[in-house]
Amino acid sequence: MAIVRLQRINKSYGDLQVIRDLDLVVDDGEFVTMVGPSGCGKSTTLRMIAGLEEMTSGQIYIDDVLANPIPAKDRDVSMVFQSYALFPHMTVSENIAFGLKIKKYPRGAILKKIEWAVSLLNLQGLETRLPKDLSGGQRQRVALARALVVEPRVLLLDEPLSNLDATLRLKMRAELKRIHKRLGATIIYVTHDQVEAMSLSDRVAVMHEGTLVQVGPPLDIYNAPQDTFVAGFVGSPSMNLLSAKIIRKDTGFFVDLKAFELVLPEGHRPRCVSYVDQEVVFGIRPEHIYHRGSWKTKSSAGNTIDVVVDVVEPLGDRDIVEVKKGDANLTLLLEAGAEATPDRAMTVVFDMEKAHVFDKKTQRNIIH
Repeated sequence: MAIVRLQRINKSYGDLQVIRDLDLVVDDGEFVTMVGPSGCGKSTTLRMIAGLEEMTSGQIYIDDVLANPIPAKDRDVSMVFQSYALFPHMTVSENIAFGLKIKKYPRGAILKKIEWAVSLLNLQGLETRLPKDLSGGQRQRVALARALVVEPRVLLLDEPLSNLDATLRLKMRAELKRIHKRLGATIIYVTHDQVEAMSLSDRVAVMHEGTLVQVGPPLDIYNAPQDTFVAGFVGSPSMNLLSAKIIRKDTGFFVDLKAFELVLPEGHRPRCVSYVDQEVVFGIRPEHIYHRGSWKTKSSAGNTIDVVVDVVEPLGDRDIVEVKKGDANLTLLLEAGAEATPDRAMTVVFDMEKAHVFDKKTQRNIIH
């Protein structure tokens, strides 16, 4: 396995700059996911690591070796593509063995490697089938087997699950976690699906418009988003982000949302002193707004409001509930059976310890 270091990576197509001064270190055996919306530059970054795309400037190191001048075939990196890229005229075994034959492994070693990969990825009984005779999940496992069998120092995965249905995606996520645990491989994974990023990774690297916005463990990204983009992108349903103003009264500091006011906890106040009477962005996740009947653990003083239910989306154990209060629209994630009925009033409580406040101009989080 290997350490991958990206230093001040830039990539432009003519006047269009798609990657800006990207710095990232992926440790030996680490699983790092690059996540962001389509067009943010994550797949381009992966292709530059693989040597399939030239950089405009910057350095890529694999361990302590500068990879820039090394051709793709000599970087000891394997890549799994979104489209699987299996050879349609080759059987499962032949597809798995392709890289080994290119590297001129002896026949006996190739057979042992195929047997190992088939066992690892549960492909027994499929060895003689052609790709057209496989399901999407099976094709994806063959593509993974072909990448792993050459024992690359770095495994690159470019949205490998995006063509699978929901059930297969869940199964393959678990499969990937098992493979990583078993092999300890250095993996860089690209996806636009923040659920995949959160569930698979040791660390998540969030990209936006060619810039690496925030890097950290999944729960750190979730609980302490650096700016409004990360706050809105990571989490499902996404964070409520509302225009507000910080005000100060004799009784303390408040977030004024025009339609209602909320009390800021004492721990948040020192960071908000310089924002008194200024416009800010108030953020709170849907799961941190509760139906009053379920709120048992903390005081609700000053943070209980009456709202009108607009839409209820049952999920089984949870309901996504859209509510209104004046001009403010809020999304809640409530336990099923919270008595949320469209066009009816209900009382909700805000867990302000979990709330966020963002600078209106810079969009940066001033609380966490």
